[in-house]
Amino acid sequence: MLLEAARLLKGEVEVHLYGDTTVFPDYVATLRRLASELPVTFHGRFERAAAPGVYGGLDALAVPSLWPENSPLVIHEAFMHGVPVIGARMGGIADLIRHDVNGLLAEPASPASLAAMLARLTREPGLPQRLSAAAPRVKSIAEDAAEWNARYERVLAGVPAAS
Repeated sequence: MLLEAARLLKGEVEVHLYGDTTVFPDYVATLRRLASELPVTFHGRFERAAAPGVYGGLDALAVPSLWPENSPLVIHEAFMHGVPVIGARMGGIADLIRHDVNGLLAEPASPASLAAMLARLTREPGLPQRLSAAAPRVKSIAEDAAEWNARYERVLAGVPAAS
């Protein structure tokens, strides 16, 4: 989806793909073919310690999933690093992104819709900054674990759930 959207924008956007290129080599070969003659860079995987630098180098993160994901960690990470997100309007992605508030939503499986959202980010002055500023605070893993632990303790103690 992203590469097809980039092709529709005729070089207006630069695409940086991250991910382990050894896991699905046939898929990666297909992506490389689709990326030919486009401004696309394949970076491969990165270590957690490199995340601030990777996210810091992005103008936006595209998550054009084709299936209803529940709550992609990559979106939470982008929010943590102040990176606006364009995602597919489906599943948990649409629950995390409030269209035109803290990100943009494109229609699923529509390169044209994704291209339109990418174009908005490049053409509308101040839009990336406005979306980034509205990103929700993301709880740390330790905070989330503590909340779940407290819930389990209440259940075990027979304390009714708050309404």
